[in-house]
Amino acid sequence: MDFETIISKLNEIDKKYQDSNSSSELALKSLGEEQHKLAQELAKLSTECLEMQKRQENYPAANTAVSSIGEKFVKSNSFKSFSEKTSNHVREAFDTKAAVVSTTTTGITDNFLGGVQAMPGIIGLPQRKLVIESLIPHIPTTAGSMSMVKETSFTNHAAVVAEGGSKPESYSTFEKYNVDIETVAHWTKISEQLAADAPAVQAFINTRMAYGLQDKIDSQLISGTGSSGQLSGLLNTGNYHDYGASVTPGANDTLIDFAARVIAELEAAAYVPEYIMLNPKDWTDLTLLKDTQKRYILGGPGSASEKSLWGVPVITSSSITKGKYLIPNLSLGAAILDRQELVIDMERTQDDFIKNLLTIRVERRLGLAILDANAIAGGNWELPSGNL
Repeated sequence: MDFETIISKLNEIDKKYQDSNSSSELALKSLGEEQHKLAQELAKLSTECLEMQKRQENYPAANTAVSSIGEKFVKSNSFKSFSEKTSNHVREAFDTKAAVVSTTTTGITDNFLGGVQAMPGIIGLPQRKLVIESLIPHIPTTAGSMSMVKETSFTNHAAVVAEGGSKPESYSTFEKYNVDIETVAHWTKISEQLAADAPAVQAFINTRMAYGLQDKIDSQLISGTGSSGQLSGLLNTGNYHDYGASVTPGANDTLIDFAARVIAELEAAAYVPEYIMLNPKDWTDLTLLKDTQKRYILGGPGSASEKSLWGVPVITSSSITKGKYLIPNLSLGAAILDRQELVIDMERTQDDFIKNLLTIRVERRLGLAILDANAIAGGNWELPSGNL
């Protein structure tokens, strides 16, 4: 029952009271009971409305936007001072794990330059979705390298011992492991005119400088060679275990079966796989597999959009080379060492001043530690006896 209905019924009861001066005591009692019930309904509705109001106050609006790195940069006090030419250098640091890099520009302003209406921002080139870094745990560090001790083997001699008998000894072997912190950076020059347009600077930082840096990191986390100036990526030699090499495929096995057998090998080694990581083209090849009656094995184009195999989520990324795969437990197997968050520097040098240019530099310092290579299954995405 809504407010309008309750008020209407209360008005009707009030009118009956006015017309019931000569009515019996029983009739008046009935009207009083009906009025009391409606008052209870009104109190209940009021309480519900109060609770709804509290919930709205406790939660932000659904369309509350998260500021991008570029937006935070152009709103910073240092950029304001730079724009007003009271400073020749801007330096701002950003936590990339919490930032949302937005690549869209919205709306058209009423800024007219020579009779031409200007759209804020820049219409950029397409960008791939960056997902690899978000899957790996982060550990902060203040050093240029990190040393850790890794357990390489454990011999378990635990046994039931008779009273008075000698207890068996179990033992582990260890090795020292060092991870170097690498610098990932790039710079470019922009015109004074572009710098004067805050929305354009914001879009340029998001779509080119910050994105370009993160794109390189995404690739390095997978395929970095570990040589000077490179991270040692998950698919670098020694950073993963090739469980697939010991798989014996059945006569009618496909790569779907191969994934199941690798998962089984990983679980037999006491690791729970968190993801199956493939190149988008390799995943598409799987989705197009058909049985002898031309029916899609994985459900076809009308099936659910969730990507998974054998209950394990599938992550597709072009950072993974076609023909390679990873089925890791990254919570146990790897960690990103954060030495320096993403930093944006903008400076006006003497040469820039003469040419009406500005220099923008973006950089991060980080390392990738492989904590347990056995927790990371990887290698060639093919059946041991040959390709599908």
